[in-house]
Amino acid sequence: MSTLLTKPLHRFSARHAARLPLMVTAALLVAMFSIGSVQYEGFFSAQVLLNVMIDNGFLLVVAIGMTFVVLTGGIDLSVGSVAALSTMLTAWLVEQNGLPLALAVPVVLLVGAGGGALMGWVIHAFEIQPFIVTLAGMFLARGLCYMISTESISVTDPTTTRIAQTRVLLPGGLFVSPAVVIALVVLVLAFVVLHHTRFGLTVYALGGNESSARL
Repeated sequence: MSTLLTKPLHRFSARHAARLPLMVTAALLVAMFSIGSVQYEGFFSAQVLLNVMIDNGFLLVVAIGMTFVVLTGGIDLSVGSVAALSTMLTAWLVEQNGLPLALAVPVVLLVGAGGGALMGWVIHAFEIQPFIVTLAGMFLARGLCYMISTESISVTDPTTTRIAQTRVLLPGGLFVSPAVVIALVVLVLAFVVLHHTRFGLTVYALGGNESSARL
């Protein structure tokens, strides 16, 4: 009996090995959502799922960036601290220095991209393990956050408040925030880059074998 059960499982896992992590993640999501729907009244609704995306849209963007890193066989421990530094720097520039949000956002993006590029250069130029370099980057970003302020900075900028309160209406009375739209656009762009560009193929090749990818 056990042999009859294990053989189909082995065939299934071999056939769908590449999709197995996604399938397990989807199954866990369905299971947790089902349990929550039973235990909490009003949990079983589409808006609840959309609220999760509203609260965590920025994490999707971070995860997309991390996907590129992981596919190359690397790791980045600094992403959380850099995200925190980005928010602290934005609040500091807008609230305490009076910089318009339209100028603060590009500055913060340049700082984040510059920090990532610097860590990438150190990893490549000195052949140091990404774990070590990004660990140092994590502590550096945390330290910079404390240098900016040891307390949270309240954001009262009208433009920021207006964007945060903006709703993108969907059919059925549902809604999402602009951050969700941005995250989904980034997701689509990342998919296109990874699967339909030379750069994306290079990313996969580096993750498989760096020496072969250089040929």
